[in-house]
Amino acid sequence: MSLHISFSYLKCVIIYFYLLSFFSAEASEPYKTEAFNDAIRSIQLRVNDDWRNPPVVRMGKDDVLSIDFDILTGELPMLYYTIEHCNADWKPSSLSTVEYMKGFNKIDIDNYANSYNTLTEYVHYTISLPNNDFRPVVSGNYVVKVYDYDEPVNPILTACFSASEDQVRVDGTVSGITMKDYKKANQQLKIKITPDNLPVRNPQSELKLLIQQNSRTDNERIVVNPLFMGNNEIVYDNNPKLIFPGGNQFRRFEMITHKYSGMGIESVSFHEPYYNVELQPDQVRANKSYRYDQDQYGKYIVRALDVTDSSIEADYFLTHFFLNMDDPLINGKIYLF
Repeated sequence: MSLHISFSYLKCVIIYFYLLSFFSAEASEPYKTEAFNDAIRSIQLRVNDDWRNPPVVRMGKDDVLSIDFDILTGELPMLYYTIEHCNADWKPSSLSTVEYMKGFNKIDIDNYANSYNTLTEYVHYTISLPNNDFRPVVSGNYVVKVYDYDEPVNPILTACFSASEDQVRVDGTVSGITMKDYKKANQQLKIKITPDNLPVRNPQSELKLLIQQNSRTDNERIVVNPLFMGNNEIVYDNNPKLIFPGGNQFRRFEMITHKYSGMGIESVSFHEPYYNVELQPDQVRANKSYRYDQDQYGKYIVRALDVTDSSIEADYFLTHFFLNMDDPLINGKIYLF
């Protein structure tokens, strides 16, 4: 059988993905980068204009965080944003605004542009931080909340980033020899902290390690108990929270033009009112030999061929995903991550 999934609106991108179940966050859950309106697409956070960098700016450096997103509309919504300091678990901290930032905490988004020469109309917005209106004064986690002036009660999206002071050195190793199995399905981390400029007397109460697997937030863990401390080193090892399933390699495709089929593309055709992209059918990889692929862990690049500015000239395509399966899928679901 062949499983067919159609997703409306994927911008011309080089995109990497794999099949995984995940859960939407409730209001009481920790903040994460997400949209709360189906019209918002292509949220990207880049530091120093490098899509490979994690959303972390270094205090005292010239790092610039760019937050980009599109709203699929022919109109021009007027937006503003606020910024909130968070604890290690991405929930609001107890700091007041004057304690974690300099500037204002209700800032208009004045960097925007309408799409040009595209079938799908959208407005592209960019927020650059820090700026003349906002500068963090303490390190930690931050969430940017974007609001529509016409509906200022609830944010339309949240974007999470961190500010770092680099006061400790972090070294880590990954091993297939774990507390659960021996070179099978899991991998175990060992992490060593060297607090060069941060005096630590009680790491259980003073340090929290937030562990993410390839920038994922659905299975992140917070570790507080080290294995031992000595010789100016704090070592975290032999802890079940440091064991992660190995996971799968991301699958990939590239659609940067409607003129020809790119990597992983079966066909491109036009059906009013959109271009339609059919991906080459994927295969179930379970119980097959492992094949290494140098992937980018789900990150993607917005890029279109033969344009001047991909941020406003890249179009959105109706994209069809196929998964060939030998047996019917009974009482199960397929997720794209």
